[in-house]
Amino acid sequence: MKLRMLVLAAALWLFAGVDAQAQSTGALEMGLDGGVTLQIVDDSHRTLADVSFPIPALRVGYFLTDRVEMEPRVAYQRARIDNDAFDSGEAQTSQSGLAGLALAYHGGEPGHSRFFIAGGAIALFAGGTTAENHWGAEVGFGYKASLAPRWAARLELSVIRTFGNDAFPAAWMPSLTVGFSHLSH
Repeated sequence: MKLRMLVLAAALWLFAGVDAQAQSTGALEMGLDGGVTLQIVDDSHRTLADVSFPIPALRVGYFLTDRVEMEPRVAYQRARIDNDAFDSGEAQTSQSGLAGLALAYHGGEPGHSRFFIAGGAIALFAGGTTAENHWGAEVGFGYKASLAPRWAARLELSVIRTFGNDAFPAAWMPSLTVGFSHLSH
């Protein structure tokens, strides 16, 4: 009986609320995203395909106004590297983490499905040493579709530009992600 009451209380908390208040000033947005990224490395000897599905990225957004959202996120990526420069000629796998902070501008009225554009800075953590970590910038656009009063589906197309260092050359990273968001009110 206690478990049923707990499940009922959690369902009411998740799905209750007024639709017009979702995606408005002061609202928190928690999201889980997954997708596919292609990495085009400037030295032209390497191509990476990152498949980060189902849920490698966690977003926590805060609406500064009804239209502007600050969105920190963290992600985990696993990449397959096809590299002609390897002596064996075989593909290798790498793992990395990503942390970013973006500002997003949402068109349309709060509480409804709407388009957004976003831009920000990212840090890639590819290994244990400072030389293996590098910075980048990101720009993207997408669409949030309201599913329920506090839930939305999200589709985003973005491009990350990483800046090279001694350990890694610069790269372009176009990506397509899909995800779900839960809004606090």
